[in-house]
Amino acid sequence: MNTTPHPGSIRQWLTDCRTAYRLRGSNWIIPEWYWQNYPEEFHRLRHSGSYRLGQSAIPLCNRIGRFFAHPAWHYVRRGAAAGCNPSLWFNTTAYCAAFPELRPGNINPLAHYLDSGSAQAFPVAPAPALSPVTAPQIRQQVNEQFRVTDAERLPDAPLPSGRIAVHIHLYYLSMAPFLAEALRRIPANFDLYVSLPATVQPEDAERVFGSLPHLGTMTLRTVSNRGRNFTPLLLEFGEALSHYDFVCHLHTKRSPHTRKLADWGPRLITRLLESADAVTRILARLNDDAKFVYPALPERWDPDPLTGWNANWEAAAALQTRLGFDPAALPPVIEFPHGGMFWTRGSVLRLLSGLPLEWNDFPEEPIPPDGTAAHAVERLILFWTQSHPGGCLRLSAPARQTR
Repeated sequence: MNTTPHPGSIRQWLTDCRTAYRLRGSNWIIPEWYWQNYPEEFHRLRHSGSYRLGQSAIPLCNRIGRFFAHPAWHYVRRGAAAGCNPSLWFNTTAYCAAFPELRPGNINPLAHYLDSGSAQAFPVAPAPALSPVTAPQIRQQVNEQFRVTDAERLPDAPLPSGRIAVHIHLYYLSMAPFLAEALRRIPANFDLYVSLPATVQPEDAERVFGSLPHLGTMTLRTVSNRGRNFTPLLLEFGEALSHYDFVCHLHTKRSPHTRKLADWGPRLITRLLESADAVTRILARLNDDAKFVYPALPERWDPDPLTGWNANWEAAAALQTRLGFDPAALPPVIEFPHGGMFWTRGSVLRLLSGLPLEWNDFPEEPIPPDGTAAHAVERLILFWTQSHPGGCLRLSAPARQTR
């Protein structure tokens, strides 16, 4: 007797809900990668009631909408039958060819894979080299290669001598007062470099930052709206910043594509400039054995917890090729400062600003939330600076925003 629920039945809908809920938490479906590869489906989603419900300020409505706007739901209800792949490491069409009994509306192929176990998953083809089974070990190897260590609180240390610079890409003028308050926690003299879009007037920025304590010189420049915060850092101010001992790189980060990251930018800034003592401890580590200090990603959100690439591997490979590097050298799992804010050494920026990058390597805004050269550079800065002495210090447990 055939006990398979009818595709349009309530019973099938409930079964699909359970399957989607399971797949959503399996690490086998990468949301940004999925929508980047199936843009027509994402366009349809953006105009759906589920997407609008997921933007609701009412918590229950928000959770319900986000569930039905998640690619796990699309993959279970429509994507698998259409041959969509949930991530880089699972080929729906090849898997269904290996298991002909997996008809649309019968058993979801990815759920079948997870039920059958990795040893039995691909009887006619080898299991993928990179998967949720192998990725954690590869990530550990990459972190060792990049010399990444974690710390929640750094040990007390005296303030080292050395020249300090801060670069801010001030795309949103409304965040300038928050940044100015954070900069007051730098316990020594520093020079300030501010890059501005054409929509922000230099005198407005000067009015906010001009009276900061410990401020030395301030340089303001209007730049092209390309490459987000990295082109001003590397192409506009890179040579000047390379002459400093310590450099803090900040920008007015917002994440309008997801409500749950609304406070991410302020939290990153706060973690890097938490207090005068905290900044002193960071500078001491940079003076000792660190070349990067950056906040860890919030535990509540990681768009690609296994590889870190999200939908950006192809853009990174293209950029590697354009710069004359071997794209095959890119690791399958990448570590980088999520959010693109950090403390570093001027000598590190000398290495990065010496790369043959050009403004035209980066498309003009607006750009998608992933998959461009700007997103690739963010993911490649640790990779490109492996040869520089020192390690990368990742600050765990980002602090709550201070007022």
